[in-house]
Amino acid sequence: SVMAMDPDVLLLDEPLSQLDPIASTQFISLLVRINKELGKTVIVAEHQLGGLLSVAKRAVMLDNGKVCHDGDASSLTEHLSKNNHPMLFEMPAGVRASASVSNVLPLLDVPSAKDWYTSYGEKHTLVSPTAADDTLSEENCISVKNLSFGYKNSKRDIIRNLSLDIKQGSITAIVGGNGAGKSTLLNLICGTLKQNSGKITINGGKIGFLPQDPTLLFNKETLREEFVGNADEIASAFNLTHLLSRHPFDLSGGERQKAALAKLVSYGADILL
Repeated sequence: SVMAMDPDVLLLDEPLSQLDPIASTQFISLLVRINKELGKTVIVAEHQLGGLLSVAKRAVMLDNGKVCHDGDASSLTEHLSKNNHPMLFEMPAGVRASASVSNVLPLLDVPSAKDWYTSYGEKHTLVSPTAADDTLSEENCISVKNLSFGYKNSKRDIIRNLSLDIKQGSITAIVGGNGAGKSTLLNLICGTLKQNSGKITINGGKIGFLPQDPTLLFNKETLREEFVGNADEIASAFNLTHLLSRHPFDLSGGERQKAALAKLVSYGADILL
């Protein structure tokens, strides 16, 4: 719809934030076509760097409202690595690996790289975490049996005969592409949607649901008022103390997400969705 107005400059504010990897790749390819075939100037504000840096001719990095780097993608990687910047971890694994050894040995070809990695592996050992997970219980806090759900006017159910058990104290990732039913499943579990058939049993206490848009959880004038109990203690735990007097809608996207999670914790949620 934006392109229908035939703009000369296209500005995109975090267009990849709600897309799965396949959809992100397709969207980036579309931006490249718009740039090359239509001659449009494309400016993307984004923190998911992987796919974009492979096609962008220029990378401008902001920090505290100022430009801290302006150059091509490779020079940005060098800048992040040199300054041990946390944004380096947003880079693809191959880029991070290259940055980690770039100052050790110039790898000119595949054979020399293979020899170097073999030698490096003989001298260094990867250590795996060994800490036991004491929070995991054998009891289920959520049990879903033969769940089905479809939206009105939809020709098919988006959730079909789904069964799933969640252990108390566990961390579970529900993954899948756009439209796979991930958000629908969470909405069914927390009760904002009603299933067509099947049964959902909650044994783990209170549920806290953090939606894709965290602003839906805010209804007070300041962040301090959003928290229940000791607001200073909650804010300190989530590194939000300096934002307590701010209106939640005035926070950045990442700050809102963190503040919304802190609010759920302050309300004593036993299960976080």
